[in-house]
Amino acid sequence: MKCRMTYREQKFVYGDYLEVNIYPVFQTVARTGRRTARKPTREVQQRLNLLNRAKEVNRVICANFTSGDLYLTLTCKGEQPTEERFRRDLDNFLGKYARALAKRGADKLKWVKTIEVGSRSGRIHAHLVITGGIAPHEIQAMWGRGYIDCKPLMFDKDGVSGLSKYFVKQPRNESGDGHRRKSWSCSRNCIRPVPKTNDYRYSKRKAAEIARERENARLLEKLYPDYLFSACEPFYNDESGLYYLHMRFVRKGARLDL
Repeated sequence: MKCRMTYREQKFVYGDYLEVNIYPVFQTVARTGRRTARKPTREVQQRLNLLNRAKEVNRVICANFTSGDLYLTLTCKGEQPTEERFRRDLDNFLGKYARALAKRGADKLKWVKTIEVGSRSGRIHAHLVITGGIAPHEIQAMWGRGYIDCKPLMFDKDGVSGLSKYFVKQPRNESGDGHRRKSWSCSRNCIRPVPKTNDYRYSKRKAAEIARERENARLLEKLYPDYLFSACEPFYNDESGLYYLHMRFVRKGARLDL
C-alpha cells in the first residue's frame, strides 16, 4: 500500500474578496488501485475546524451584506429569561423586522446570529448581522426586552474576519456536560459560497516558498493578478512537516470602510 500526497488549491470568491486555501491531501493506494483519503490527527483537525468555521462565517457575511447593513447586540434587562424563552423572543423580533422591511419595499431580511450566555454574570444576549433599513429607535421598540447596540457593518481588507472569529465561539450547553452546540446560524436565503478546487497548481516546494514569503505582497499578487494581497496565514504541522496556507485578497478598486 502506497501513500500519495498532493497540494490542493481551494478558492472562494465572494463579494470583493478572494480566499485561497492551500493544503496537503493524502491518499493511500491499495493493491486494487483504489485510493482512500488519509485523515489528519485529531488535534490538528480540531484546530483546523475552528479556523474553518471562522472563515465560513466571514464568507457568508461578505457574500450577503454590505456597509449599509447592521451589526446588532440585543440584551435583556431585569431577570434573565431561559435560553428557550430568549430564542422565542428573538424569533419574534426577526418576524417584526422582516415585516417592517416588507412595508418599506426593501430587500428580504437576511441575518447571521449567535446567542451567548455570560460565563460569570449569566446574562444572555444575541449578536446579529442583519439587513439594514430600519432606524435604531424602531429596532429598540421591536425588541422591547432590554437594550440594543446598533452599529453599521464595516468591512476592511479582510472582510469582517475579527467579527467572524467572535461568532464561532462555542458555549457549553446548559447541562454542563461538556457537549458543544453550533455557535452560529444564518437565514435560509443567505448565499453560501462554494469553492473551486485544483490539485495540480501547487507543489510542496511552492507551498513552503509561499509560507516563507508570506509578507511579500508583490510575489503573492502575481498568483492572482486581479486582486490586492491582504494576508497569508501559514499553519505548520510538526508531525507531517507540511504547511496549510490561508490567503486573503481584495479585488482591485474595491471600496472599503477601514
